[in-house]
Amino acid sequence: MSKYQFGITFNYQTDIKYAEYICNLLENLFSVNYFIRSRKDNNGGDVVVRSSNVIDFLISQGLVLGHKLRNQVNVPKWIEERPEYRVACVRGLMDTAGGVYKHCYESGGKKYQYLKLCFTNCSKPLLNFVCDTINTVNIKAYLGGHHVSVYSKIDVQKYFAIVGFHNPKHRSL
Repeated sequence: MSKYQFGITFNYQTDIKYAEYICNLLENLFSVNYFIRSRKDNNGGDVVVRSSNVIDFLISQGLVLGHKLRNQVNVPKWIEERPEYRVACVRGLMDTAGGVYKHCYESGGKKYQYLKLCFTNCSKPLLNFVCDTINTVNIKAYLGGHHVSVYSKIDVQKYFAIVGFHNPKHRSL
């Protein structure tokens, strides 16, 4: 986020439906123009909004200008203080920087497969927020390095029921 624009990054090949969802949110919340750009050097894409008024509003709500990783950003206090906001925030973070994956293995000649969750980020405050929030709703989450993981089948099911996803890619597994 800079003084004049912000972007929401997504995987251009797998998350285009989620990008459309984000664009609808931006239109409904801020009545602003946006554009979507694909990155030529990778599979990334960005929904970009250029509006100093929206930036001023986001700053007034506790967001910080600059590079989120260099600044080791966290969520605003008003989100941390309300359980329903915490859960909604984790949902959004997982939709963009997390995901569901199939864990497959073989034991005793028998094949097993089940879903796991992982959120990846280099901001320690965000990692702690995600892990703490998931644990607060009685789902066992583990923090290791730059990842928050949910391993057990039961806890993944609880995550889907309690937190859920808006990103269709994550709901389709």
